[in-house]
Amino acid sequence: MEKIIISKLKEIEEKYDIEILFACESGSRAWGFPSTDSDYDVRFIYKRKKNHYMSVFEESTELGFSIVDDLDFVGWDIKKVFLLLHKSNVTPFEWLQSPIVYCEKEGFQTYMKSVFIDFYVAKRHIHHYLGIVRGRMESVSFEEMKLKSFFYIMRSLLSAYWSMKFGTYAPMEFEPLMTLLPEKIKVSCKELRSLKLELEESFVFSLSDELRTFIIERQDEIWTYADTLDAMMISKELANVGFLKILEDDYRSASC
Repeated sequence: MEKIIISKLKEIEEKYDIEILFACESGSRAWGFPSTDSDYDVRFIYKRKKNHYMSVFEESTELGFSIVDDLDFVGWDIKKVFLLLHKSNVTPFEWLQSPIVYCEKEGFQTYMKSVFIDFYVAKRHIHHYLGIVRGRMESVSFEEMKLKSFFYIMRSLLSAYWSMKFGTYAPMEFEPLMTLLPEKIKVSCKELRSLKLELEESFVFSLSDELRTFIIERQDEIWTYADTLDAMMISKELANVGFLKILEDDYRSASC
């Protein structure tokens, strides 16, 4: 599948006259708990020729494609990436930590990670992850829920807790996040993850009272903490400097 994905990325580069700086897997495969029928969520960051950014007319900064044969491709212009980083949007932080990288122009990932600290705002990251938890919490009130929903909730909950506990952005993968769990809950999560790897996304299971209580109590704790934080403002100049650096640097040496 990797060869097919890389071939498709090269086709996209040629068709849209862009340079793909970085391409990775997002979603459950990168998080570490895919199902047997999980899509391949391919996400990439690209740039256009310099002249493109000098136009007085705003053009789309995103490329999206129909899902074909479980392949889901979405690309963001580097301009959009820095606009989102200026808002401390979580997604670029996650993409650039993916353990599954399909293509990277030399030095790009290292540089982007080096500037993350300038764009990290704890309150915004915590609110993002707790928003995902809140959006799926209705299912927690029932005895049964999709195993997929459980892991979406648990990963988001632990990501928010990571920011609360360590004061930095959370790792993308679920494995390091599990270090935050009490031992008994951790064992349950590992057993459920092993189960999910062998089943389809629609699988439903019975949520134990212990897991339900943990989710609800930890969520309340993190919301209380988040309310004490300030939503810091990020300098626009930081985003401009990063954006221009990417446009001007040479990333011709590729790893794919």
